[in-house]
Amino acid sequence: MTQRRFKRPKPEKQVANPSRSGAAGGPATAHGMKYQIDYAVLQSLDLISMELSAPHRPGAIWMEPRVIDSATMWDLGTDPPITYTEAKLNPTRQEILSWLRQVEQTANSDPNARFQIVFSRGGGQTVITLQHLIRNAVESRGDLDRFTTQLGAEGRGVDDEILAILGPNRCAILARTKVVHIPEHLLALNLGVFARLLAGQSGGDRLIQFLFHRFAEGISTRFRFSVRELISDSIGQGIQLYACPQVSCEDLDPVVSAVFMILQSCQSGLPLSVLADAASSTAPDIQGKLAPYVGATVTIEDGIVSIRPLPTFFTRPDRADFLARALGYLLSFIEHRKDELPGKTQVRNAIALAEACAGTRPQVAATVFRILDKLLKDIGDKHLVLNVAELSIKAARESKSRTRDVAEGEAHALICGRSWVYQRTGRLVLARAAADESLQCGVDIRWDRNTAYCKKCIGRLLRLEAEQASSDAAKGQLILASIEHIREAIEGFSGMSEFGQTHPEVGDCYSLLGRTLLFAGRLTEVDQSVRKAYELISDHNSKDFLDLLLLDGDLQAAKGDRHSANGCYNEALDLNVQPNPETSEMRARAHLSRGLNQAAIGERASAAHDFGCAATIWQELGELESSARAEWNAILLTKDVSIELRRRLAREPFWVGVEVIKAHRQQVTAHPHAGSARRAQPATAYWEELIRRTKERFRIEVPTW
Repeated sequence: MTQRRFKRPKPEKQVANPSRSGAAGGPATAHGMKYQIDYAVLQSLDLISMELSAPHRPGAIWMEPRVIDSATMWDLGTDPPITYTEAKLNPTRQEILSWLRQVEQTANSDPNARFQIVFSRGGGQTVITLQHLIRNAVESRGDLDRFTTQLGAEGRGVDDEILAILGPNRCAILARTKVVHIPEHLLALNLGVFARLLAGQSGGDRLIQFLFHRFAEGISTRFRFSVRELISDSIGQGIQLYACPQVSCEDLDPVVSAVFMILQSCQSGLPLSVLADAASSTAPDIQGKLAPYVGATVTIEDGIVSIRPLPTFFTRPDRADFLARALGYLLSFIEHRKDELPGKTQVRNAIALAEACAGTRPQVAATVFRILDKLLKDIGDKHLVLNVAELSIKAARESKSRTRDVAEGEAHALICGRSWVYQRTGRLVLARAAADESLQCGVDIRWDRNTAYCKKCIGRLLRLEAEQASSDAAKGQLILASIEHIREAIEGFSGMSEFGQTHPEVGDCYSLLGRTLLFAGRLTEVDQSVRKAYELISDHNSKDFLDLLLLDGDLQAAKGDRHSANGCYNEALDLNVQPNPETSEMRARAHLSRGLNQAAIGERASAAHDFGCAATIWQELGELESSARAEWNAILLTKDVSIELRRRLAREPFWVGVEVIKAHRQQVTAHPHAGSARRAQPATAYWEELIRRTKERFRIEVPTW
């Protein structure tokens, strides 16, 4: 085999002050120092491999460690286990005896330390005798009498000077000692092989160079290197380290391995109580068993247990069972603390666990959306709401056990997840399809509550479709269907014992019915629905009451009573409702409606202010089309839009109109002398070209679903 040679800077230039007064064997030569550092690199490669495979056992390596209790110095120290190493190119007998004196001093002060002398060549009979003594010490298992008997039975000469140096504890000390013969050429070969296994061909060369420089610099300061930091710094140098993707847990306490495995499947720390339940243990027991790993692998603070990022993942045959148990207990924890910060902060952990066990334990994942529903919507990320809903729907359909919980989980995710998101992103056909699916799921298991909610939501969707219908006939049919579904919802809620005729949910249905009737222009019936809703919605700080005030304001505006309409909008904006994305969206609608009402009576400044507030709220919610609608109404208050241009832009989304006017204003500002006639009344071709360029420019930037 051809020996691989690695380029390294000359040791004389790397190593500052290579002499070591007080170390065994006296001052080291530059050649000897290079051998010492090369062996340190080999040891560090072994420690890196160990930590990648067992990240819960952090390692360390020292250069020139000093043991204060025994007043000794060594070439190298490593942990785990704590081992002190002397590296010699060609040790003499006196150097070996000097090293043994250090071993004896340190061994008596540290009963757990191990020792080794590493050499390239030489050593003579002293090394052979020492190896013979070590073998017998290991075989005797610390029994001094047996050790002495074995030596006598073998009939070989014994080096009395060595035994005298090691003293009465010589048998135990020798059992913790090793003699390692590794010639320079073999050391270089092992370095190359080990480094390539960890980092590949080119990465291996760079890894050796990096570690060599690091240890050479650390000699003068006797620096202790954390293996974790060496791994991190190597990666920071662009060296990719290859680790086993999963770590077996046989050497760990079963409770500890379960905790590690669960925590690694989460995005952040978990409550200690949840981990205790999942591992069939108790909080004090877990704290006690995790104590050796606190700081290095885990942290426990305010009842939350977290694990540091590790390069590999713990696993065991029953992983799926533990993750499912953890998810179940975490969902229960969240359900009982929905209105508290501890519950809200665990939402993403529940999602992560659901994703981890959806394929193996789908019956548990099927219930996730139903429990997290409102908390997900409070986060304000519709993509997240839809993703979790789809996860529950898929899990429910893949579950071999179609329990009622699983069926309810699917039905709820369809109507409150998939349909809810599709409605709010303008995909009304898909929203109604999902609502119909949920309705059928509820009917199949005779879940009257779900049926009533689905009827209510479908009634809203039908009205929204009517608002977009292109023909009066289609519009009329959709309005009638909307009214029918909402009245069926009223009847359903009224007939259930958990609701009843006077329940606020019935009042919200009347409010929704009034919105459909308002669109149909049936103002007398709207007034009746509004009055009924006021009677039933008793909580005047609820979102349902806020929505009712907006409906009442729109009704008064439709009647021409602008003053009463303004009063309703003002009251809506003054409500002390719980802030969340849904109520924020309602406040934006209140600003928009009040702005339109103010514009109708000529209060342009007040209207512009309200349009600006609405646009800002919708912008913060990520509702870009709604925000553009508010901006467009603000633009209409100016003289920038002619009647012809307004008609032309009415065929486009609001954002197109807003961006076209912005682009026009920029051109006028950039070319103020391009012609007053053109600025006052640009030609139709000018606007068409501006519309085309605007659509092209924003084609990628405008988000779509």
